[in-house]
Amino acid sequence: MAITTEVQNAINITVLALVCWRENRGGTPQPQAMQSVANVVMNRVKANKSDAYTECTRHLQFSSITAPGDPQLDLWPNEADPHWQQALLLAQDAETGNLEDITNGSTIYYAPAAMAANAVVPYTLPNGTQTVFPKDWNQSAVSYQCEIANQLFFREA
Repeated sequence: MAITTEVQNAINITVLALVCWRENRGGTPQPQAMQSVANVVMNRVKANKSDAYTECTRHLQFSSITAPGDPQLDLWPNEADPHWQQALLLAQDAETGNLEDITNGSTIYYAPAAMAANAVVPYTLPNGTQTVFPKDWNQSAVSYQCEIANQLFFREA
């Protein structure tokens, strides 16, 4: 028996909301912090012709969902949590194609402050600001798009 479209949509919304909540519920400003995560997921959905569940659970793509040892793995939202409620609304809008992309098509992002010192190389933003960049990413294969909630967003070339 195949999963109905309605059930698949509910799965996509729930998993996408969980990724948004885990990855950036504490970011400011809200709801832009969580919206930026939803935008990245949906940009990947478009690029890979897949769905939100597939992109959110792709191995080591969103550490709060798939990275062993990530402290977010054991966190589950309380139904009354206003950030969870906001994440569900954002995910529903994303799934129905009604969420504005505030990341300019970004497909990857990271938080410089969360990077371990041994996992980064120097990087200069277009405005001349010095920051760090993930050592295992190829700088020439991405283009900087924006900063939202202390996270840097890039589009893959």
